[in-house]
Amino acid sequence: MELKKSPKKYFFHVDGQLLQVCKTFFLDTLSVSDQTVRTTLQKLTGDGHLLPDQRRQPASHKLQDATRLAVRSHIQKFQTVPSHYCRHTSSKQYLPETLTLTEMYRLYVAD
Repeated sequence: MELKKSPKKYFFHVDGQLLQVCKTFFLDTLSVSDQTVRTTLQKLTGDGHLLPDQRRQPASHKLQDATRLAVRSHIQKFQTVPSHYCRHTSSKQYLPETLTLTEMYRLYVAD
């Protein structure tokens, strides 16, 4: 015999009161998935606080300051062009559309 799970109730605090809403409204209002809610509920402590994030940033995502500065310096060597669409209203500069990341990397490695 399979036990039925008790249904979850979804609430928002509105003007100091709890307002019960349907699951679809709750998920759509917060722009989250059902899996996000389930995962979050699993990470709640007994007193209702969320456990700290235990994830570690992968070593591949950590750049040393010297490397970061070298990359920025390399990018600044490329000649910029004004925006094609809003030259009159913007002072932003852009890299040429013909310049690809692959080409930039090739030049960076060769430098």
